[in-house]
Order: sequence, then C-alpha cells, then structure tokens
Amino acid sequence: IMQRYGGICDYYVLEGGIHQHSLEDRVQLARHFCELVAQIHTVDWEKLGLGDVLPNPGLAGADAAIAEWEAYLARQALEPLPELDVVLAWLRRHAPVAQRVSLVHGDFKPGNLLLTQGGKDVEVILDWETAHLGDPIEDIGWVTNPMRAREHIIRGAWEKKDLFAYYEELTGLEVRPADVYFWNVFANFKLAAIVLTGVRSVAEARADRIYTYATAQGLMLRLLNMIEAAP
Repeated sequence: IMQRYGGICDYYVLEGGIHQHSLEDRVQLARHFCELVAQIHTVDWEKLGLGDVLPNPGLAGADAAIAEWEAYLARQALEPLPELDVVLAWLRRHAPVAQRVSLVHGDFKPGNLLLTQGGKDVEVILDWETAHLGDPIEDIGWVTNPMRAREHIIRGAWEKKDLFAYYEELTGLEVRPADVYFWNVFANFKLAAIVLTGVRSVAEARADRIYTYATAQGLMLRLLNMIEAAP
C-alpha cells in the first residue's frame, strides 16, 4: 500500500540546511537520526514476519552483502574492472562476523528522510528498497563513509566518536573500528556499482546523463587508497 507524506527533504540539514538551524538544534537532530537507526536495528524482525520475505544470512551478513553486490556489479559493468576485483578480494579477507542479525536500512541519510515543517523533526524515512537482514554495523559504516561526512557529521560537535558512543548506548552493541572500516570500504564499493549502473543506462540510451555525485573512476581511486591505508 502506497501512502503519501508531506515534509521537507534537506540533504545537508546538519550543516544548517534550508533553515540554517542553530548548532544546538543540529546536534539534537543528529542524535535523533542516530536514534532512528538504532530503532531500525532493534526492531523485532522475527515477530514482524520479515524473515518470511527477507533472506537471513545469520552472522555472515558481510559475506552475503559482498556476494549480492558482486553479482549486481557483474550484471551492470560494461567492461572488466580489475580495480574492483582487488577491492572485492580485500573485502572477502576482512569480512567481519556480525554481533547480531538486524533489519538494515541500507541507505540511511538525510536525503532519504522527510523533515517536518520547520525541519526539526522527522516525518518519515524513505527509500527502503535496499533494506535487508544483516549486520547492523553496515548502516553505521554507510553513514560514516567519508563520502557522506557532510550529511552525518558536525565537526567539533557531533563527530564519529559521539555517534558511536550514543549508538552503543542505545543498542548495547559494540562499534568495533575494524568492522566500521570494512563497511566504509563496502559502502564505496556499493556506490561504485550504483554509479556504473548509471553509465550502463546512458550507454543503452535508457538515460540521458550520468550520475555526477561521484564518478566510478573517483570511487575506484578512493577504494584503492582506503584498502592501502587500512589499519
């Protein structure tokens, strides 16, 4: 059932955004975003019957995510991509074991929220098409991916350490740096696959422009630099 919601989409609300909120209001909103992610990760998905419609990878959520997006990339790529083969090999070697199986949003960001009038609360969370059962830290890696820093971090007031500490308090999970770093790398791999989908769409005349938020080449360079600098 489709339902229509009102609200405002503001990608950079934590920077001030459309309403140029005060620092206090922006930090409060950032904390609320963290609370929403924690609520998604602690929902009783079994009671809701989500296990009947979503595959359950157990604690091997990372392995399942790699396999899914490797297959997706294979369907979309127009040519061999040895750079991403290198990244895939790194991801396989460093795949973490999840602490629990949770509902994962897969694309949580301010741009996928509608804010209430005034921009100080959330009306609804959008874009659930990549939702799945998996490692909840995947969403934490997505929101702390350096590509998305402007959307999720307030420098000097709401840094990654603040997000991690509050998330741990809300969920009882441990935010392990190595796990987050893995999911940071995976986030950029996933973005590269999505961008390459746009390239294929243009090549097949199904679209008239390539997505310009990031280029596949730029993401590949970022990925290679990330795995080289991995702790």
